[in-house]
Amino acid sequence: AYKPNVDDCRETPAEPILKRIESQGFNVKYHDEHVPKWQCDRIESIDDMLKWADVVVIVTGHDSYKTLVASANIIEYISSAKNHIQQNKNAEAVIDLKNAVSNDLNNGEARVLLGNVYLELGQAAAAEKEFEKAISLNVDINIVLPKLLSALYLLDDNQKIIETIDTMNVYRDVNPKILPEVLLYQVLAYINLDKKAEAKNAIAKANEISAESVFSQLGSAYIQADDKDIAGALKLVNKVVEQSPDLMEALLLQGQLYSTLC
Repeated sequence: AYKPNVDDCRETPAEPILKRIESQGFNVKYHDEHVPKWQCDRIESIDDMLKWADVVVIVTGHDSYKTLVASANIIEYISSAKNHIQQNKNAEAVIDLKNAVSNDLNNGEARVLLGNVYLELGQAAAAEKEFEKAISLNVDINIVLPKLLSALYLLDDNQKIIETIDTMNVYRDVNPKILPEVLLYQVLAYINLDKKAEAKNAIAKANEISAESVFSQLGSAYIQADDKDIAGALKLVNKVVEQSPDLMEALLLQGQLYSTLC
């Protein structure tokens, strides 16, 4: 059609586009819910068109295409954000991801990526908001929960860490490979709240799941540090840092332990 939401094809801009593309030897089909017959084969639905076509050209702004355009924009914004993240251009990534979210408030992938970037920038409160929204959108808890707990740890919100873990059935829903990381934050929260027995119970559970996990080992190092076993804690945390040199919680404990030796 020559304009949105009508069936009149006179003077449609699609005609010269069709002729140009066909002249290059490409196979062309069209979709238009208002136009049952035109100059090339018709595909009945938008979904079928997207499955069939390598390239889609939207010529007429029918209302039914607005969501499709928005989806294309979101994909472009997320792709651009990922490129910026790889280049350590976090400020640019934030702009891309905010644009993606403004196009679709319920885009879980954009929410998680935005939360990750906020964490990198040290903006824990903003990160917490994005991760909580992602959880409400049913994004995989194994991806989101450790990130949310990390943000809460940076905010020193120990009670909320415990409440968040307690309100979720982590032993049922969280992958056993991820569970020691979740329990690490429980350990840290209990230590900060001076609840030593609860902290030791949490690290016992983590070690039962996987004593080899760097998160179980780090939790044990924090317990040793809390018990004033500086040498034992330092030996263990150095081992963790050797395995995971970018693990923030390990680097924090390592720095604290070395400062006590000065």
